[in-house]
Amino acid sequence: MNANGWKHNKTIKTFFVVLLSVMSDGEIICQSKTDVEVIEPCSSFSGLTPKEKEKVKHDIITKGGRDSYRELRIRGNQDEYLYYSILMAQKYKLPSAFFDVYDAITKMYDKHHISMDLQTWNYVYSYLEMGTQFNCWECSAALEHLYLTGNEFVSIDSTKALYYKEKRHSISNGIKKKSSLEK
Repeated sequence: MNANGWKHNKTIKTFFVVLLSVMSDGEIICQSKTDVEVIEPCSSFSGLTPKEKEKVKHDIITKGGRDSYRELRIRGNQDEYLYYSILMAQKYKLPSAFFDVYDAITKMYDKHHISMDLQTWNYVYSYLEMGTQFNCWECSAALEHLYLTGNEFVSIDSTKALYYKEKRHSISNGIKKKSSLEK
């Protein structure tokens, strides 16, 4: 387990990413048929010209373009999508963007093997709390995990873990109902 509270197991992360994608966006990320450990984006973003990439980014900034944001999110470059995640969370209240802010910042700290300071932790933790208020399944799952396992900033608290588990199930059921009504 790293300093920010997440275990890094490639197989579990692959399943978790696919599960989170299904739960948050109703879309499944393509997986390689020969190696289930590799996630290949179902995206043509990498084939865009610089002018087209700027158009996608402009759509995110000016219109809160969810499809354009998904393109950038699937691309997986935290250095690039962090700024757009903050914008989509704050200005457009996109639930999954709250988790993306938390995820991008904690991954950056993990990548460079540095411990997070309290001020930064409070910042990223606030995005998990706000995301839960906007019915972000990933945020509730992350908070549940944090309270089950604890870290240097969060003490283990089974009552809070249970609260976030119930919240996660409530959000999940809402997504399922919405999905079945749209069919």
